[in-house]
Amino acid sequence: MSFPGFDWISEKIARGAYAEAEPVLTDFITRQPRNAHALQFLALICSQTGRANMATIHLKRAISLEPASPALRYNLANVLQILGNQTDALKMYKDVLRIDPRYYKAWLGISQCHLADNDSQTAEHAAKKGIELQPNWPEIYVALASAQEQMGKLPEALHTLKSASFQFPHHKVIGSNYLLMLLHQCCSKDELIDEHRRIIQRSLFHLDETDQKSRSVNPEKKMLIKSSGKAANQVTSARERRVIAILSGDLRTHSVAYFAKALFEYRPEHVELHVFNTHPETENDSERNYFQNRATVWHSVAGLSSSKIADAICATGAEILLELSGHTAFNRLDVLAHRPTAIVVTALGYPHSLMHPNVNYRLTDRICEPEGVFVGSERPLYMAPSFLCFTPPERNLDCEFSSDEVPFTFASSNAASKITLEMIGCWIKILKSAPQARLIVKGKGTEDRQWRSNFKQLWAKAGMQKSQLKFLDYRVDRMQHLNDYREIDVVLDTFPYNGTTTTCEALWMGVPVLSMMGQTHVSRVGRTILGAMHLDGWVEETINAYIDHAINLASRKEELRKGRAEVRQKFLDSALCQRRAYSTAFFDTILNL
Repeated sequence: MSFPGFDWISEKIARGAYAEAEPVLTDFITRQPRNAHALQFLALICSQTGRANMATIHLKRAISLEPASPALRYNLANVLQILGNQTDALKMYKDVLRIDPRYYKAWLGISQCHLADNDSQTAEHAAKKGIELQPNWPEIYVALASAQEQMGKLPEALHTLKSASFQFPHHKVIGSNYLLMLLHQCCSKDELIDEHRRIIQRSLFHLDETDQKSRSVNPEKKMLIKSSGKAANQVTSARERRVIAILSGDLRTHSVAYFAKALFEYRPEHVELHVFNTHPETENDSERNYFQNRATVWHSVAGLSSSKIADAICATGAEILLELSGHTAFNRLDVLAHRPTAIVVTALGYPHSLMHPNVNYRLTDRICEPEGVFVGSERPLYMAPSFLCFTPPERNLDCEFSSDEVPFTFASSNAASKITLEMIGCWIKILKSAPQARLIVKGKGTEDRQWRSNFKQLWAKAGMQKSQLKFLDYRVDRMQHLNDYREIDVVLDTFPYNGTTTTCEALWMGVPVLSMMGQTHVSRVGRTILGAMHLDGWVEETINAYIDHAINLASRKEELRKGRAEVRQKFLDSALCQRRAYSTAFFDTILNL
C-alpha cells in the first residue's frame, strides 16, 4: 500500500480519525523504520488515545534517529508529564533548551513540572522566563497565573489572567481560568455577571476559522470519533427512546463524578445517555470505567474541533445537552456556539451562571439561588431541597474518632486556592481563643512549599503555637483521604468559596461542618448541604458569629466525638443521598422542558 503523505495523516489526526491514520502509519514505518517524522505522528496518535507508554517508545526511537531535534525531545517531555514522570520530563525540557536556548515552549513544561513538584516559586520563575522569550504566547500566562495561585498570591494571579484576557480575547482557557479564579474572591453579584458576560462575548463564544462554516449533518455519515457502547436500536425502539447528550471532561476520578453517578445508576430505561468525553483517555481509572460501562455510547472527543463535536452530538438525535463543566478544566463551551441541540442545560460542574447565550437552563436550588434573586442568562431548574446528590464510597469505613488522646481538632480539607488571607486570619482568631485545640490543613495545593511557608509565617507572626498547626499531605488514594477524618472533630468550611465534595465526605465520616453563608452561589453551597440535613444551626452569616461558634465547639469534644455515627446516619438519611429519588426527579424535570 502506497503511503499517501503526511498532509493526509495530519488531516486525519486533526479530524480525530485515528483509527484510519494509525494502520497506514504503522505500515509505512514497517517499510521505512528510520523515518522520525512518521514515528512522531504515531506517538501523537498513541498519546491522544490513552497509550502514553507506547508514545514514549515511538518518540525515543525518533530521537535516536534525530538526536539534535528539540521538537522531538519536547514532545517526549510532554508525554512523560502525562505519565506523571516529572523528574524525567524536567530533564528532557532542559535538554531541549540545551540544544536550542530560544525554544521558549520548554519553559512552559519546566513551569508545569515544578508546579507538580509543589515548587510554585520556581514554577513562577520559569513562566516569567518563557514570557521574556515570547511575550505573545498565551499559554505561558496561564502557567504564570497557576504558579501565582498555588503560591497563595491570588490577587497577582487574577491580575495576570485579567490582563491576558484583554491581550488574548479569544483564548478560551485564559477566559475560563480567570472566571473560575474570580469566584474565590469576595466579588459582588454584578461584578461576577459583568465579567462572565465580557469573557463569553469576547472569548468563549468565538469560533475558530475552521468552525465558521455552516454545518450540515448527515445522519448516515461515518462518525470520525472513537465511540464505545450499544447502538441505539439495541437499547430501545426509535419511537420510545429519548436521547440526552452529556458534554464533560470530569466523568472520571473527579469531584463531579460523585454527584453525577445517580443519573447513570438510576436512569430511566427509555433514556439513552451519550457521553462526549473531553478529557484525554487514561488507563486504569475506575471512576471513568464506571461511567463508560453505564453510558449508552461513550464518545472520546478530546482534541477535536468544536464543529466536529457538535456534528457528533447532533448525529445522535439528542434533544437535550447536559453540560457538566462550565468554566473548569477541559470544558468545551465553544461547542455550544453551534447549538448542537435544541435545549442545553448546565449542571453540577460550575457554581455560577455561564452567561452563554446558547445555554437555556441551569440546575440549582432555592438556597443557593433564592427565587426572584436569581441573576444570570439561564432559567433556573430548581431541585429540592438541594441540587446535589452524593454517592458515598462503596467501601465502608469506620467513622469513629481515632484516639481520645488526640486534642480537639479543627480542619480544612479544601484546596489551597480557597484559603484566602482573610480565612487564615479567621482561623488564627479561633485557635487563639481555643489554645487547647489544633488545626489540620490538608487539601490540593496545600503541599506547595512556598504556600506552606507563607502560612507558617502568618501563624508565627500572630504568636501562635507550632503545636496548634499540622499539615497533612494531599491524598491521591481516596480511602486514605477519608481515613484522615478520624482524627478531626470539626471541619471549618472556607468562604467565600464553600466546599462541596469535601463537605459531603466529612459528613459521611461523621464530622460536622461549620460553614458561613454569603450572597453568591459559591458561598451558599454549605448552607444547601447542611440545610438538607436540617443542620441549619451550623451555618453562620457573619465572620464574628463564625468565629464565636467555632470557639464554643472547641469545648464540646466529648459530645461531638460520641455523635459521629449519628452525623453519618443523618447524612445518609437525607435527600443528599437518596439517589433513586433524585434521579427520578431530575429526569422528570429535564424531559419535560
